[in-house]
Amino acid sequence: MMRLTTSDGEHAVLHDLGGHGPPLLMTHGNGLNAGMWATVVPHLQDTFRCWGLDFRGHGASRPQHDGMSVERSRFVEEVLGAVNALGGEPMLAAGHCGCRARVTLKPASTSQASPWTTALSAP
Repeated sequence: MMRLTTSDGEHAVLHDLGGHGPPLLMTHGNGLNAGMWATVVPHLQDTFRCWGLDFRGHGASRPQHDGMSVERSRFVEEVLGAVNALGGEPMLAAGHCGCRARVTLKPASTSQASPWTTALSAP
């Protein structure tokens, strides 16, 4: 488990879910956590090194301040922090559920190029 501190003092948590191969960053939907991928990960571990991200205030990530920001830009910062923690190279990603999937798929509010080689989103 790796704690990723953001510029506003909050944090996300990156979990190494195991496997072999190129990294696959997996994000969750609102109210969920990286554990939501538990039934999927065993099917991916022969092909990918799976990483699960708990966004701020979800799963192993606990709010550090009252009034924690949930602006889209904060979630983008957490995704890019995870990518950087894993070496900063383009990688595969899977996102789940609405806004969090869009944040994972396209960190549009940043000036950085997209970190993804391929991205998938569950409805």
